[in-house]
Amino acid sequence: MSEEDKKDWLTRYYESNVREYFPVCPLCGHEELDIEFSFLEGDFLTCKRCAATWHLYIGITGLKWAELTLPTRGGYGRHLLNQKIDCKYWKEMCREKFTIGRGLEEAKSVDIKILKEAEREEKVKRVKKKIKALKEKAKDAQGDLERARYDLERARYDKDPNELERAYEELERAQEELERCQEELEREIKKLNSLLEQY
Repeated sequence: MSEEDKKDWLTRYYESNVREYFPVCPLCGHEELDIEFSFLEGDFLTCKRCAATWHLYIGITGLKWAELTLPTRGGYGRHLLNQKIDCKYWKEMCREKFTIGRGLEEAKSVDIKILKEAEREEKVKRVKKKIKALKEKAKDAQGDLERARYDLERARYDKDPNELERAYEELERAQEELERCQEELEREIKKLNSLLEQY
């Protein structure tokens, strides 16, 4: 293994070791952290969100402790500045932040689910109301159609051309109205079935 390969292997090993103790930022819980290894300037860890920075003390076997050199942008963590603190302490802080963050995400997810369920129920309620109204409308249209048929038969019996023409027009209007109601009713029933299948 060349010297360059050894260097790359050690860098990956130490980075993996650091991330074992810093899976998230101990101060804000963010997951994106920058690790910089430098033989001359030292090794540093920086949170991409809150900008908190740690000076890392890495031994042959891995991370020993970390010193917070810069708190968050809001000043959180100032009480921990310039202290060489065991890496296990930072890992515990990360665990607490991760648990809290995950809990907040889960709570947010539950809230969104409840909200979506409420919206869906409201939509179902509106569609059911519209279906009920359309059924009443279709029933009335069916009644109008039956009356138009009766008027047509009577006009045929009376052999009145004007009444016959008017009866045909009424029958056509009644049929068109009934067809419109049935088509709209069918669309709303499909919409209702789609809403009920979502959950």
